[in-house]
Amino acid sequence: MLLKMFSVLGGQRKEAKIFLSLLGTISVLIQTTNGGSLAAKGAEETSNKDAPSFLNSSETTVVTSVGQTAYLHCGVQGLGDRAVSWIRSRDLNIMTIGMERYTPDQRFTPVHADGHNFWGLKIVSPRIEDSGMYECQVSYHGDVEKKLKLPFTLTVLESRARILGNRDLYMKEGSVVELECGVEDVPAPPAYIYWYKENDVISYSNRPGIHLSLSDVNNTLISKLTIQSASHTDSGNYTCAPANALTDSVMLHVVKGEKPEGLREISNSAADINNWINGILLLLAGHTRILI
Repeated sequence: MLLKMFSVLGGQRKEAKIFLSLLGTISVLIQTTNGGSLAAKGAEETSNKDAPSFLNSSETTVVTSVGQTAYLHCGVQGLGDRAVSWIRSRDLNIMTIGMERYTPDQRFTPVHADGHNFWGLKIVSPRIEDSGMYECQVSYHGDVEKKLKLPFTLTVLESRARILGNRDLYMKEGSVVELECGVEDVPAPPAYIYWYKENDVISYSNRPGIHLSLSDVNNTLISKLTIQSASHTDSGNYTCAPANALTDSVMLHVVKGEKPEGLREISNSAADINNWINGILLLLAGHTRILI
């Protein structure tokens, strides 16, 4: 009987030892798992902390004119030893990486000043076809390779001068001539607007009675050329030439006459003749296409 009791007690002690051993193993596994999770979480937080980020995610629209140098500025903090790339979205062409140009188009140049967080793409003499989306990209490695992408929109306008009135202007000798020129499709007011007579720049020193003025009309810069007491020598081709814009020209005819109304009729007739000739040319062009 005693032997039987000792046998039972021995079995229970053995089972207790096994149970305690299992508890120890489970405890070690739990600690290891929790430690691994905390380590992974810590590594992720460190990775996120060290990851680069953009500084100017809202200033990504640039408007310029044909021929006027444009800059795309991308601010990046936490760049480290990584490189900033500029990609043209429409064809995925790599324009620049770091300070190296990768496109054969010499008009595109990377711009960066040491100690600053901004990396730029400089576009000299932009064209209409340069308009579109560009991406500032930064590649970096966390658990997997990642890319930061910031899209930019570039719009290149074909700015042009526009002289108000007819292309041929007939004025009475001794009258006041006023030519007004505005600039269409401009991202900002032009730095200057020059007037030319034939190939010579017009200034106050050309002759007495010349006056140049600038005014803002409905957010459009207007340049006015005024000629007091026009004479026959003032006749000729006048051109309005703003900065970074296509020019526009008119032909001034200063004639002797008694009635300004008659001069306006001459001017209107000349305009009608021009319209008639243009209409005939369009008809001829249409018939030529049909015959071909």
